[in-house]
Amino acid sequence: MKKNYSEDDLLNYIYKETSPEDSLNISKEIEENDLVRKQYVELLEGIELLNKTYFRPSEISLHNIMAKAKDSLQQKVD
Repeated sequence: MKKNYSEDDLLNYIYKETSPEDSLNISKEIEENDLVRKQYVELLEGIELLNKTYFRPSEISLHNIMAKAKDSLQQKVD
């Protein structure tokens, strides 16, 4: 009986969080099942895009953080 693999299963496989037996089964399913292969490739592409994404806080956030830090230092001095 074949198991239906979810996106969570595929993510665990990608991040090497599956047992050796599950990894082998998932790898075989990726090779044989077009739908699973498509999901696998889409997940890999999404992970690649996330890894390339650069997050930067807004100027307002930076200002608020600096003001809070300054207030905390001032309270310690007083």
